[in-house]
Order: sequence, then C-alpha cells, then structure tokens
Amino acid sequence: MLANPCIEDILNELIELKNDKKILWCEAQSGFDGRILKEKPPLATMIKKAGFHYPRIAWDSRYEQHNEIKDQLNVLLGAGYKSKDIFVFMLYNWDIPFEEMEKKRLKCWEWQVQIADCRFRPLDCTYDKYIPLKRQDARDYYIHPDWIDAEVKQFRKNVRRQNICVRHSFPFYSEDLRQKRVKEDIIRAIKRMKTVEERVRYLEKNGIECWIPDKVTYPSEAG
Repeated sequence: MLANPCIEDILNELIELKNDKKILWCEAQSGFDGRILKEKPPLATMIKKAGFHYPRIAWDSRYEQHNEIKDQLNVLLGAGYKSKDIFVFMLYNWDIPFEEMEKKRLKCWEWQVQIADCRFRPLDCTYDKYIPLKRQDARDYYIHPDWIDAEVKQFRKNVRRQNICVRHSFPFYSEDLRQKRVKEDIIRAIKRMKTVEERVRYLEKNGIECWIPDKVTYPSEAG
C-alpha cells in the first residue's frame, strides 16, 4: 500500500472522510512496509489520522535485525500508536529455527507489542491437517526440516499467551486465572504482593499454573 505513488492522496482522502464521519476507522490486514515508514515518517502520522487500527509490520529477517525493527516501531509510536496495539508479523516453521524465533518473541515482549504468527506452508503443499492440540508429523501438515511438531505448536502457544499478557498488561499468564478457576482468597492474596515472582511462587504453591513470557520456553517446559 505504501509503495503506491498516490499514497499521500489516498491517505488524505481517508483522513477527510474520517473527519466528515463518513468512515469510522480503517485496517490494513496485510500490514505496512516498515522500511517505507522509516524512510517517510510522516506517512505514519497520516495513517494514524486516517483511523487505521492495529498497524502491522513484518519481521521476517533474523534476530540480529532487531534494531531495524525497533526503529520501524518507533515511527508508529511517534505517530501516536500504543505499543500494545501494534502487531509484528512473524513467519515460523521455516528457515529461522525455533530458538531464534523465541528470541524474536522475547524482543516483542520487551517492546510490549503483539505478534501475528504465520505458520509457513509451501505454495505447492496440497494438504494441511494441522490440529493445535494433537501430536502430529509431516504426514499431517508441512513441517520444516529444521523444526519438529512440538516446536511448531509450542511457539504458537507461547505467542498466544504472550499476546494476552501484552493486551491486558499482565506480567504473567495463567489459564486458571483466565478461566476464573481460582478462589477469591487467593486472588486477594496475590493482589497484596509486590513482585511478580512472589505472586507466581504463591500461585504455583497452590497448584495454579503460571507462565512468565520473559524466557525461551521449549516444548519440554510446556505448562
């Protein structure tokens, strides 16, 4: 979209329509080219004024490019977007191995942005029987030679839980808390505690599952 030679005219028209209340908001589900945003920061301001919700940029490169991605995110932040409303596309189950993808996830946690995870499948793959909670192999869906089924599903799980934490400003994730399976006296107790670590220890002592998104989580460590 941003490569369109008439992009300024397009955005100005959308801004005018929004100001006249003829549209309420816009969304570019395929995302924006963060490299162009970095080259032309005023476009980010126009995107914000046009009412684009949940802007997305892509991080398909290696972990070492994180400074470049952070620069692109800073342009959106400078235009007035909240970090938790920004998404970063990440392609997994492909050339970048699981552990490096986890390092990229941790960077997004540091930046407090959400991840739009995209499971890779070749265009010539004619089958896909992927089931999230079932143990599978390459006969069921495409699995990259450098990945295994457990890693594909663990990364997806880690991203889902981390996104919930980012959206709601939670310091940790607990399925028991999310499903409201925790007694009120325990909830009152953790509210009085000052540190995340203290809360997690207390919850785990009471048999309540917790996960903090601040470290690489391998399939064998699944909670």
